[in-house]
Amino acid sequence: MSISTAYGRRLIRALTKGLSTRFAVLDIKLTIMKAHKSLLFKLTSWYVVLLVLTVSILNVSLYKFFNYLLVKGIDVAIYAVADELLDILEQQPPGNWRDAIEHEEQEKDDFNIAELYIQVLSIHNKTEPNPVVSLKSRSLQRQALPYSPEMLDKVLRGESFYAYHRADVAFRSPVRFIMMPGFERDGTTYILQVGASLKDVVATTNQLLTYLLLSSALFFILTAGGGYLILRRALVPVKKVVAAARKINAENLSQRIDAKNRQDEIGELVVTFNDMLDRLERSIAHIRQFTSDASHELKTPLSVINGEVEIALSKKRSAKEYEETLKTVLEEGYSLKSLIDNLLFFSRLEEQPEQANFQTVMLDDVVLKVFERVHPLAHTKHIAMDLRSLDTISIIGNEILLHQMVFNLLDNAIKYTPESGRVEISLTQENACAALSVQDTGIGIPDESLPYIFDRFYRVDKARSRTGKCFGLGLAIVKRIAEYHNATIDVRSTVGQGTMFKILYPLPKDK
Repeated sequence: MSISTAYGRRLIRALTKGLSTRFAVLDIKLTIMKAHKSLLFKLTSWYVVLLVLTVSILNVSLYKFFNYLLVKGIDVAIYAVADELLDILEQQPPGNWRDAIEHEEQEKDDFNIAELYIQVLSIHNKTEPNPVVSLKSRSLQRQALPYSPEMLDKVLRGESFYAYHRADVAFRSPVRFIMMPGFERDGTTYILQVGASLKDVVATTNQLLTYLLLSSALFFILTAGGGYLILRRALVPVKKVVAAARKINAENLSQRIDAKNRQDEIGELVVTFNDMLDRLERSIAHIRQFTSDASHELKTPLSVINGEVEIALSKKRSAKEYEETLKTVLEEGYSLKSLIDNLLFFSRLEEQPEQANFQTVMLDDVVLKVFERVHPLAHTKHIAMDLRSLDTISIIGNEILLHQMVFNLLDNAIKYTPESGRVEISLTQENACAALSVQDTGIGIPDESLPYIFDRFYRVDKARSRTGKCFGLGLAIVKRIAEYHNATIDVRSTVGQGTMFKILYPLPKDK
């Protein structure tokens, strides 16, 4: 093996290893990005954030309240010492004050005070106060409790107040002290200051803070992990719904997701999704039905057109024969247009019902307009049209759909009534309904066909219907429009005697 070949192989292995590492890092990054976008991560994050905020507020409140209680205890203690010592100093001569201060200093443990500081100020001129430290406890050594002109002004007005002194070079720990107005003796005003070191308070609150931080951190970890597991388990049904939904496509729209009697939000989601699938399945079924019906019904007129044209072109023919061929083609073209218009109209009814356009409609005006429209058609077949009764009735509906409905009924009656026959129309009010009746003396409908006459493209006598250019959509449209208006249809027919269609429309409640 040559040196160049070995070097090349080592180079390829190195490149492969480098690419594998990069792809692994990229895969990890993509996984993290995907996890960040997941609902589980977002819910867990919000849960942890709200938990951190809530616990932090509780911890801060607990810390401040506990610190307040400790400082309040110090205030009570130094006030008791100051009040007792002030009575003693007022009753005894200045020579005995040192013993009284030392006695109080020795009893500091009774008040749970780490260091007790006592200081007596004397002022010889209230107008221009220039206090002098007359006496102080041994614990102060070379230090002195602070005061300011504002403090002196309040004390000289007879006010007592508490104050803080932060830790500094003189005092290693913060000091809480009270400044109380004292008494006057021999023209000198004495002011008492009693303070206590907050060393124990600081140590206690620091321990509490450490405990709160550690316990909160542990609490956050446990609750975040527990919340993640609970949310993950709660979202398992969602993942199952997603997995089941992914298996559903246009070929198996009849499949549904099992809700398993769930009464929660997941069950509501499943029910909603199943309802959507129902609507989608019906829509696709309508599309398939429309495509199938259109392709099936278009074959015959197209075949007639092709046949007529092929025959006309097979050899030379006279002008009259060509004219007859063109008439046939034109007639079939009209049939095609009528079929397509009916198919499109029925498809729109299936997909987008027009209840949104419902308003008050004078049904008698609709019947009269349709009657005048179809009267010439009946006249060409020598069929008598009789408008027996026409009550003034208004209903809630869509005027365009109602017009089409009445037209289809009368057109159907005229088509299936032989010459010199009769068609009777009446519109009356029956109880809380408007009753539209169309009765003819036509060929009638066999009893076995009555259940199917409202199906699309159903024809009782297919050969005769084809000759009469009937495609079996008229009554299907009538039934659909009736359903939109909450109307009912009653059909009675006797073969050889005729058929009667009776439609009952519900009247408005105020009627």
